[in-house]
Amino acid sequence: DDRELAFILMLRHTGLRIGDASLLKISALQENRVYLYTTKAGTPVSILIPETLVSLLKNLPPKGGYFFLRGESTHPHTASDLWRKRIKAICKDLKIVPGHPHRFRHSLAADLLMRGASVEDVAAILGNSPAVVMKHYSQWIKGRQDRLDAFLEKTWKKPALVRVK
Repeated sequence: DDRELAFILMLRHTGLRIGDASLLKISALQENRVYLYTTKAGTPVSILIPETLVSLLKNLPPKGGYFFLRGESTHPHTASDLWRKRIKAICKDLKIVPGHPHRFRHSLAADLLMRGASVEDVAAILGNSPAVVMKHYSQWIKGRQDRLDAFLEKTWKKPALVRVK
């Protein structure tokens, strides 16, 4: 349904953790940007989202001031567990493996890094530290590896010998 589609697109386009997305307040959306403090680290994030997602969100009937509240509980673990189970079921139906909601956060981080975003910029978007981004998301990014290879190749070139009199 539209709420499930909007939730998955929110995870993919913002890189929010499932706990932050599942309890995303309507007030966090201002024009085409999501503003919030991450639950895990308390880091402020400001994330631009596509107009198609903004339109989907504006057409969702709000529930208790939240976009994605499932059930009645606003307890973070309950709200995120309900969405985690639903995402796993959707992925199972579509034969997507692994069917874990963190895949959307990882996909955004990898996509940003492949397109040349710095580790620091990706960390700011995800509300992480650069060290966390390096550890979890940047290992196998082809563009990054290509740049590293080019640096290595430059070390192979030996300077031309010049005869000094």
